[in-house]
Amino acid sequence: MLLSSSVSFSQSREIDSMRTVLANDNMDDSSRMELLLSLGWDMAFFNTDSARIYLQQCINLAKENKSDIKTGSGYAYMGSSFFKEDKFDSALYYYRLAESFFRKDTTAEGKENVIVNRMSMGTVALQQNRYEEALGYYFKVIDYFEHSSSEDWPNLLTAYANIGLVYNDMKQFDKALNYHTRALEIFDRHPMDLKKKVQVQMLVALDQLNLSRYDQFQTTMDSNEVLIRKLNSGYFNATFYALKGRYLNDIQDYRAAVAVSKKALEYARAGRFEFEEANILFQMGRSYFRIGDYAQSLQYFLPGLSISKKLKDKTRERNAVNYIAQAYYKSENYRQAAEYFDEYGKLSDSLHQSEIQEKINEIENRFQSKQKADSILVLQKSSELQQLALRKKENQNVFVIAGALLLLLTGLLFYRNLRNRHRLLKQSDQLHEQQIAQLEKEHQLVAAQSLMKGQEEERSRLAKDLHDGVGGLLSGVKLSLSNMKGNVFLSEENAKAVTTIIAQLDSSITELRRVSHNMMPEALIKYGLKEALENYCEGIDQSGPLNIRLQTYGLEQRMEQDTEIILYRIVQELLNNVIRHADAKEVLIQLVREAGRFSLTVEDDGRGFDTKRPEYKAGAGLQNIQARAGYLNGVVDIRTRPGEGTSITIEGAVV
Repeated sequence: MLLSSSVSFSQSREIDSMRTVLANDNMDDSSRMELLLSLGWDMAFFNTDSARIYLQQCINLAKENKSDIKTGSGYAYMGSSFFKEDKFDSALYYYRLAESFFRKDTTAEGKENVIVNRMSMGTVALQQNRYEEALGYYFKVIDYFEHSSSEDWPNLLTAYANIGLVYNDMKQFDKALNYHTRALEIFDRHPMDLKKKVQVQMLVALDQLNLSRYDQFQTTMDSNEVLIRKLNSGYFNATFYALKGRYLNDIQDYRAAVAVSKKALEYARAGRFEFEEANILFQMGRSYFRIGDYAQSLQYFLPGLSISKKLKDKTRERNAVNYIAQAYYKSENYRQAAEYFDEYGKLSDSLHQSEIQEKINEIENRFQSKQKADSILVLQKSSELQQLALRKKENQNVFVIAGALLLLLTGLLFYRNLRNRHRLLKQSDQLHEQQIAQLEKEHQLVAAQSLMKGQEEERSRLAKDLHDGVGGLLSGVKLSLSNMKGNVFLSEENAKAVTTIIAQLDSSITELRRVSHNMMPEALIKYGLKEALENYCEGIDQSGPLNIRLQTYGLEQRMEQDTEIILYRIVQELLNNVIRHADAKEVLIQLVREAGRFSLTVEDDGRGFDTKRPEYKAGAGLQNIQARAGYLNGVVDIRTRPGEGTSITIEGAVV
């Protein structure tokens, strides 16, 4: 639930009034641009296509007046109109255009416009689940407003509230509550539109409910109920009663939950708030399911599922399908239950496997959007040129005497305009080429990440098969031979042969365990990266003349398993290079983790090498290291000279 304001009947009347004022031909350009921006913003709540017509008029007029602020504002509002349609890539495109114009204004107002526009870009990132990027934008907004003389309290409040939403999506409810509470404190110190307070208090109540702090939840909801009665907003009423219904479900008062949820459903349907309606129908279905009235629960789950499919809310769709399958099963309708259980399995697999595909689709969609935008731009230019030619012909027919002068003037203006357009198109092509190159780079990174993930899964499978399968077979053979040696009379020569075979089996089993351990160390999975590295380095230390010193800091808390495996493989690859090529006596390994980042350094006193030589740049080992570092958004720094040893440092982000 991002911060927004509901549209009322009075706003519709205001739009009609603004349209009347806009018809006045005597209005100056500055007032007309302000009016077009207001019309575009308000119309976006009703009709985004109409809104964009007004906003484009504002942009054209602003460019004629060379007003960077108004041009940027027009593009920013254009981005917001696409955001309201969930067209996030288009929204981000226009927000970036807006920033390019805001940056031209070096005044305090221009800087503030850049910051506020970045909050919009952060909201796009939040909707696309790019949480780290969203937090980066929001924290910059907070830093700016808290250290400037500007008193834009509404935007500061919104930044804090949206940071809370990021943490809510990440299931970090304590942090979400902290930031929503700070947003509420801003309102208490600097009162503003009452709707802001209601929205933030609703978010605070949601956090308290997620944390099962029911007494605090009740207090917050009682305070909000008084404010909602004053505002008489259908959206707020629907959200308020939906939260109460979920609370009653959580405390297992299911019949009371149904009664309250029915009120919420009335408000949601009256206001056509489909997202809220789907949520409420799911809650009501769950209430009846808990009561044991499975037939009645289906009356709510099924229409809720239809809305979730319409909204493309895959998570809620999967949850609804799960409950529907169970309800049919409880009702002994096994055929329908089997169908929905099968659908639930497919949805679960789809959600589990879709992360990489979503990234690839995003890259492809961006590329196609750029191509479409290019086509539209060419058509617009062609249309404009045709209109200019028509005007030229009409002028020649009407003004015979002045035709030559007008033709000359038109020709000069046309040439100048054409030259400027050519320059702009050339700059646009260069920008598109850069963007396409960046998208291809991102595509390659996604493919590399998928390949490494598949390799690690295959390593794990092979290690398990070797240890459990082949290792078990060898151990069985050894046991059989040992029993035979003790139970069957053998000549001295045959007994020695059996003893030799058993010794060779022991060596094979030991080697098999070593290979299995290297492919997927058990210590890494069970105990974490620190202990796995200690075991690995100790094994190399004991098996040869190479002395390894391992120093770690900040590894007490475990990282994500994929991250630990990648760091382990990087160390493994670097040490293999040292053993095979460096002829070193001492190796120092330092791994430090702090503040969401890591730094890995591996230094040796070996022979070093010349980094400019092509065989080193093209080596598979170095390429593997760089690919794995790229998976963690890491940077590889190699410092070495022939005869002076080697120091390789990798820095990147971890979770």
